[in-house]
Amino acid sequence: MKTEDRQEEILDTALEIIHEDGYKDLTVRNIADRIGISEPAIYRHFDKKEEIVRGLAERVFRKDCSRPDLESCENLHDLLRDILRDQFEMLEENPHVTSVLFQSQIFREYPEVEELFIDHRKEKEDYLKEIVKRGQEKGFFSKDVDEEVFALLFMGAVRMSVLKWKDEEFSYSLIRKTDQIVGELFRMLNEAD
Repeated sequence: MKTEDRQEEILDTALEIIHEDGYKDLTVRNIADRIGISEPAIYRHFDKKEEIVRGLAERVFRKDCSRPDLESCENLHDLLRDILRDQFEMLEENPHVTSVLFQSQIFREYPEVEELFIDHRKEKEDYLKEIVKRGQEKGFFSKDVDEEVFALLFMGAVRMSVLKWKDEEFSYSLIRKTDQIVGELFRMLNEAD
């Protein structure tokens, strides 16, 4: 098996273990046993467990970083709807990702990996704040809306929607919730000054 393929298999298996059994059961031994290889075979690809956790974080954040250029965007309402829909689509296609994406405690054991998590969240928050500022400058959004509060509400709505979906065992379509969530957020953005 190619090195890249084996690394992907190790990361897939690590994600499955976290999703099915919890982070406490993520060990190099458990990964090796589930794949059917030896622990030394894992260490040929990752020097330590921290590198596996870092690989998971990088993979998850890569899937969760749709950031269209604001300069070329005509309709900021559509952009916000698309951001939410894209995130929900990615999660529906990869439900195991929910076990990592919204679980910052997984990363606390490794400060460098936790820093990746914090940076990712900050990038997302800054991007949403910039959308609100642009919308206010162009007259699309009320100037009364605090961009930081909106970003936190948007991110919180995503987080709570996904956690509820996960708790209900992925039994419905997140994508169908997009218009309802975005509708409420737009109402806040469009309130008269």
